[in-house]
Amino acid sequence: MTLKRKLLTSGLAIPLLLPLVFTVGQARRIFVTLHVKRDGNSKPSPERVTLMFDGQSVALPLHGGRFEVPWAALGTKNIRLVMKLGDEEIRISGIYGSEFRQDDWTLILADRQYDADNQWVVPKGASVRSSCILVFQSKSTEGTALFAPHCRYPSAPRKGQ
Repeated sequence: MTLKRKLLTSGLAIPLLLPLVFTVGQARRIFVTLHVKRDGNSKPSPERVTLMFDGQSVALPLHGGRFEVPWAALGTKNIRLVMKLGDEEIRISGIYGSEFRQDDWTLILADRQYDADNQWVVPKGASVRSSCILVFQSKSTEGTALFAPHCRYPSAPRKGQ
C-alpha cells in the first residue's frame, strides 16, 4: 500500500489538506456593505446581521458596515435577513443568494413616506411604517430593490430589563 493510500484510508490526509483549502477559500471571500437610511438620513449599521437559510441560522458581525457572506448562502433561493436597529427588529425574507454578488446594500426605512427615488417600488396602499426597502447595488451592475411589506417589529426586551 502506498503512503498516499495509507494517509487517505487512515484519515490523516484531511489535516494535511486543510491549509490548502483554507488558503483557496480566503482568496475568494465575498463581503457586503450595508448602509441604513431612515427618513432620508443615514443611520449607523447594525452590529450584526443574521442570515437564515436551509434550516440554519448564521450570525455575522459587521465591521465598518461590512459583513462576510457565507459560501453556503450564495446558491440559496430564500434567505431571511434579521437585524436589530434601535428598538426595532428588521426581518426581510425572500432574498436570493445571487443578491450577495451585489456588494453594496442600502436598507431604507420611513415612518410616513419614502423619498421620490424609492417610491416606485412601494405598492399602492402599502403601510410605510411597517415596511422596508432593501436596495442591492454594485459598481458593475444595475441595482435592484426588494420591498418587504411587514418587516419591522418591536424588539423584545433583553433579560433583566
